[in-house]
Amino acid sequence: MAYSAGAHALGGIPLIGPFIGWIWWVTSATIMVREGQRVAGARAAIAVLAFPLTLAVLAASVPTVAMYWQYGMPGFTGQTGQTRGPDVSSTLSMVAWLSEFGWLNDGLGPDHALELCTGVHSMTAYYSDPNITPFCFPGTKTSLAGIPVGSGSLEEFMALSASDQIRRAADVLMELPERIIAHRFGDFIFVHHGADLSSEDPELWTLVMLPDPTVNGSPAADDPVHIGANDYTVSEITFGELA
Repeated sequence: MAYSAGAHALGGIPLIGPFIGWIWWVTSATIMVREGQRVAGARAAIAVLAFPLTLAVLAASVPTVAMYWQYGMPGFTGQTGQTRGPDVSSTLSMVAWLSEFGWLNDGLGPDHALELCTGVHSMTAYYSDPNITPFCFPGTKTSLAGIPVGSGSLEEFMALSASDQIRRAADVLMELPERIIAHRFGDFIFVHHGADLSSEDPELWTLVMLPDPTVNGSPAADDPVHIGANDYTVSEITFGELA
């Protein structure tokens, strides 16, 4: 394999190299093994392909195994001892999103969740699919048009150009009260203000998923509530347990 590695030179071609370079390498290695070991072409191909294919399978499976090890199978309990139902995924994404902002800003979280929609933290990629709306928890009546952003809505905000979004966000931040403790944005209540988001403290709440009562009405005692902690975990309780 080492002697044949020179054939991988095609991999250096921009854009197409990574897709074709390995083909020449595998072909050359197969021919060399066939001649050097005096075996049939099929056996040589199996010998050459077995190792890279095994690595590929392992590489593809590691993230999945790690996810189940950390969070448990959907609907069961993971290592953290917290319930992991299939519905907590969007809350987990929001927790990770918020924590990433903190890591990139010396532990300081956003003054308002709208900052997660602009600059390097923009959620533009999420909106390539119109059915994915991160601040609207799946199954609720909350919509982008119903989330206020200044005198407009989040739906209008997302339609603005990047520069106009930054200006609109700056206006919203200027109107925030001093020493804000928590704020709601869609179905999420952000309670991270004043905390160090780089601490990974499992007892520090950063956000709460509690559907917007303005459009969803008052929650029932058995309605689910998600608690996002600063160690990238989410606990699911009922509204009756929230107190």
